[in-house]
Amino acid sequence: MYTEYFLLDNVTLSATENISIPVPILEYHFDEPGWNGRADEIIDYSGNDNNAVADATSLTTTDADGAICRAASFNGSDQFITADDLSALRDTATMSFWIKTAQAGSNQPYNSPGVTGIEQSGGVDDIFWGWLNQNGRIGLSVGNDNAAVSTISVNDGDYHHVVLIRDANLDTYRILIDGVERGSGNYSGSGIADVIGNSFDSIGRIEDTAGSPLYLDALIDELLVFDQILTDTQAQQIFTLQSNGQNLDGSIRDCSPPPPAVCFTDNFDRASLDSDWAVTSRSGAFGLPRIVNNRLRITDNSGNVSTAATLYRLFPSAGNRIVVEFDYYAYGDPSDGGDGLALVFSDSEIVPQPGGYGGSLGYAQKDGISGFAGGWMGIGLDEYGNFLNRNDGNKDGGFTTRVRETITIRGSGSGTDGYNYITSNGQVPGSNVLPTSLNPTIENNTGHRYRVTIDHANGVNAWVRVERDIGSGFNDVIATFDLLAQTGQDAIPTRMYMTLTGSTGGATNAHEIDNLNVCADVIERVDVVDHYELDRNVDQGLTCEAVQVASRACMDPNCNTQISGLISTEFAPATGWEASNIKTDYTSGEVFNYRQTVAGDYTFDVISSTPAIRPLSTDPVLCFVNGIQQSDCDITFVDAAYRFFTDATAPASPVSTFDLVAGEATSPFYLRALRTDPDTGVCQSLFTNASLASQLGTTCSNPNTCVSGANVTWDDSVSGGTAVSNTGTTSKTLTFGSNSTSTFGLSAPEVGIQPLAVATELPDADGNPSGEFIRGTVNLRVRPAQLEVFDVRNGSTINDGNGVLAAAGEPFTSAIRALDVNGNILQNFAETTGLYAVDWSLSTLNAPSGGVFGTLSGNAVNQSDATRWQAADRDGNGIDETLAPAVDGSGLPLGITYSEVGRINLVAQIENYLGSGFAVNSLSDPIVTGRFTPAYLQVSENTPGNAEWGSDSALYQGLTEPLTGLSYQVQAYSRNDTLLQNYVGEFVDFDSVVSPLDVPAGTNTEGNGYSSSGAGISSESLIWTIDGDNDTDGVLTFNADLANVLWSRKTGLPTADDTLQSIDTLTLSASAFTDADGICVSASSSPACQNVTLDIDDRSLYYARLSLPDQVDGTNTNAFVPITLEYLSSVNAGEPTFSVQALENDLNNGVFAGLTHNTSQVCTLLNCPPDLSNTQFSGPTGSGSTLESGLGLWTLTLSDTGLVEVNGDVPAWLTWDWDNSGVFRADSTLLLFGNYQGRAPILFTLPGGR
Repeated sequence: MYTEYFLLDNVTLSATENISIPVPILEYHFDEPGWNGRADEIIDYSGNDNNAVADATSLTTTDADGAICRAASFNGSDQFITADDLSALRDTATMSFWIKTAQAGSNQPYNSPGVTGIEQSGGVDDIFWGWLNQNGRIGLSVGNDNAAVSTISVNDGDYHHVVLIRDANLDTYRILIDGVERGSGNYSGSGIADVIGNSFDSIGRIEDTAGSPLYLDALIDELLVFDQILTDTQAQQIFTLQSNGQNLDGSIRDCSPPPPAVCFTDNFDRASLDSDWAVTSRSGAFGLPRIVNNRLRITDNSGNVSTAATLYRLFPSAGNRIVVEFDYYAYGDPSDGGDGLALVFSDSEIVPQPGGYGGSLGYAQKDGISGFAGGWMGIGLDEYGNFLNRNDGNKDGGFTTRVRETITIRGSGSGTDGYNYITSNGQVPGSNVLPTSLNPTIENNTGHRYRVTIDHANGVNAWVRVERDIGSGFNDVIATFDLLAQTGQDAIPTRMYMTLTGSTGGATNAHEIDNLNVCADVIERVDVVDHYELDRNVDQGLTCEAVQVASRACMDPNCNTQISGLISTEFAPATGWEASNIKTDYTSGEVFNYRQTVAGDYTFDVISSTPAIRPLSTDPVLCFVNGIQQSDCDITFVDAAYRFFTDATAPASPVSTFDLVAGEATSPFYLRALRTDPDTGVCQSLFTNASLASQLGTTCSNPNTCVSGANVTWDDSVSGGTAVSNTGTTSKTLTFGSNSTSTFGLSAPEVGIQPLAVATELPDADGNPSGEFIRGTVNLRVRPAQLEVFDVRNGSTINDGNGVLAAAGEPFTSAIRALDVNGNILQNFAETTGLYAVDWSLSTLNAPSGGVFGTLSGNAVNQSDATRWQAADRDGNGIDETLAPAVDGSGLPLGITYSEVGRINLVAQIENYLGSGFAVNSLSDPIVTGRFTPAYLQVSENTPGNAEWGSDSALYQGLTEPLTGLSYQVQAYSRNDTLLQNYVGEFVDFDSVVSPLDVPAGTNTEGNGYSSSGAGISSESLIWTIDGDNDTDGVLTFNADLANVLWSRKTGLPTADDTLQSIDTLTLSASAFTDADGICVSASSSPACQNVTLDIDDRSLYYARLSLPDQVDGTNTNAFVPITLEYLSSVNAGEPTFSVQALENDLNNGVFAGLTHNTSQVCTLLNCPPDLSNTQFSGPTGSGSTLESGLGLWTLTLSDTGLVEVNGDVPAWLTWDWDNSGVFRADSTLLLFGNYQGRAPILFTLPGGR
């Protein structure tokens, strides 16, 4: 070890000067993507709003090669910028800028190019900021003074920072280049004005009062103007900051535009589109865009298709930047397939509708077919190549031929006008150069990723860019350009919709997108009406009373959410509405009276709405009778009709629906006949104290077929129960009392909706049949008495209420059927239209006691909507009585998941059965599920390095030592990687683990795996003590000790891998943390079980042997046998080398038991074999009870004379192959007992020979 010393001397600490830079009056960064001559397009960042504009005629624009980000580019012939206010440069001022040029001028400023200024023809009232002389030196001249130039040139083609400073009062100038003063002095010309009288406003040229400006050929960046003199220090600070890419306040300039703040993503990994999308089809047999195999399919490969899918979001244009990314697939006909897809942005004030099929890509017009409604821009991904062809469909602009595999942009249009060709495949907009096909092609079935950017952040330009990633990153297909600068292009709409259109023609392909990501600075949710529901209280109107119509403005297809704000609606018919058919500022669900006094047929509709109705809505208005949807919105008004009531008390309101429970008799209900008094127009009752022959009949409406024998029963106190026909009519005498009311009861054996019709022929004035009938209809809405959940399973694993059902977060499935009041299975349950959304929120925790109840999820929390079910015939009678799981695009059943560990009481509920407002559920008979287990475990050592193997730092191959202090924190996780809290009690079940240990996972000192050292690790079985399994904090503590852990000694001769090794970890096998259900440690729920590292207190592992001397000379009573503990220190060319284990001070007589002798060994003592039992072990000096520095001593007391060969009585881990025989044994020595004088006998000089 050595130590380095450092000497610091003459250290000076000084405070950094806080250099304050004045606020400029002009600050142009020139970082805009490009310019096109639109007002205020060049931003002034000084805060003074002195924005500038580039000359449009000369196409002055920016270049990516800026000193910081981009720079203004001037061509030296006609390009320049017009600034709002450069008047400060006529007086005392400072101008700072970066210049990159190779241009040179002349020896006179009035005949040279410059950054800005003006030449007075024939006079000296002029100024030249940044003029270049014949040597490329830069100057600041006033009048005809040509001496005010720098001492060095700047026209070497590299960027230089220039600061020009003029003091108009003192007639002085200073020039700094790259932070160093390179020129200063006084103006010497005559007649020089303090304040220049001639004004100028150009950057990039020297203006001329005679009209002949001189233009600069250079890149100019970061132009600053100050209305004061800057010090050299301030100028140098500007240079330093801008050299480091910093703004004047020290912040770093980010040259990439900031990512948009709000994003919408859709990976289409579900069965169908949701309320975020509106879809339509204009032509072809494909139908509506839809999800197929977890992609959004815009068209299939059928012919003449035009479709659209509109994202239900609004994109404000002002100050906004929109970035759209998606994967695109086009496949079917690889040689001549067509047509393609268009990404469309349109005016949100106009309902989106697609344009023509074929080469119009659903955007442009086609032979009299209107283009996309409200279209502002369509970016076509065109396989067939006709989107750029004006001859295909009489489109505006483009070419007279097609080019396959092109990305083409068309602009704004309306009807059959516009939609002009803009550009294609990287061609400069307006150049009308025929593009070449993309390679690789757009058409492929593996998917390329596209990115489209629309940037209107500055409120002036609409920068458009199209990029493609074919696997190596995004590259421009159409470089950034300003769409607003193109001929015939409309102004950008205030708000826009984004739509994906697709088309085929005679050539066809399937077109799909996936992994859509739409980001913008601002994205607004669309507060519009998905559809209206007009729900009236009666089916048939009476001309003597008003029909009550509730208007619901729904925000989603199922009307789960209604518009919360005020609504204004214009209804149809125009007449009949109380007060007016225009209802303003009302709330959704409000009821309006509608009356017609003339019998006839009428139709309800919505003419206009605020908020507007959802774009592309196929059913904007739906009509209901007391919550039951009708096939149309027609209503018939009559002069006489039956009315049904649930209350006999006048003036009770009539009802159009009776709600029943299957199999349960319900009463009383009431029937009353009403007619319009022809004189007064008011309603009057008929049939007082009368019995009339009538006809009863039901119609199977939902479902539209009836179960055989499942007839409704009409029951009254006069004639008893009558089964009502569901295929025709049944005769029944109806008795009306003094109150003109007939009282009856009903029962229905099956669920669903059945209209019950009653018809009675009216008598004439003489009481004879008149041939005219009074009719009435009431809907019978029949619900189950209860639900039954059954066939709960996970694949082939059927729930038994005890065994494992699924991992937390793993889908499992169930089936549901319905029962009547008597427990009979209802056959019509899954035959009804639309199936049902099932709610799981009544489910409860069964175990563990005191645990937390997790979350059940289908397609949403506690919900499995109707798309996740299909009707099934489980009893084989041809009728679908069961709700069974639907399947996804891969044929896998759509299940539900439970997020926690434990068992639950699974309860299904249909909250609003067929719109009745009544819930039906399985609460009376919940299903107890089997166990939900963790998906995987994760562990961490509580105190790494705390576990100890043995009592000191030395370990030996073959020596058993205890391993103590194993302690881990164990946490369980779901398939969704959420921490589980219920992994407690009975759900934590770990058996004893056989062979839990293995060698470390790393490499040994020889660079090999530790498995090459020794013969592996063995131990007793591992039994964990588990703490923390009686709470629900999600954390368990596993502790254990292992009494006998052995790094087995290698069989045969050792190798270099058995030399001294440092051991700081061991490996716990995967089985050590695998519970009785097979749940184990893993990085997530899918990879294989993982071993766990055990970090132990550092140990040194030795391969050791006991070494004894060849001969020990004793006395006639004692022999002192030295012991040496040796370890394998090296192996060279197969030859082992052993060294003294000088660090060992702990081994005792438990290891060194004594000496042994066997009869095959030499013994010349008087008493053979000798008694060696009194051999004593000690330290090397005869004291102590342990080795000292690897040395020890055996003391043997034996009263005898002669020779005896003895062996060390030691365990096998201290043996060695001493004679290369392949047999490992303890070392031996020859003991000599007796007292001798003089020279020792020759016979015994050397053991075993002379």
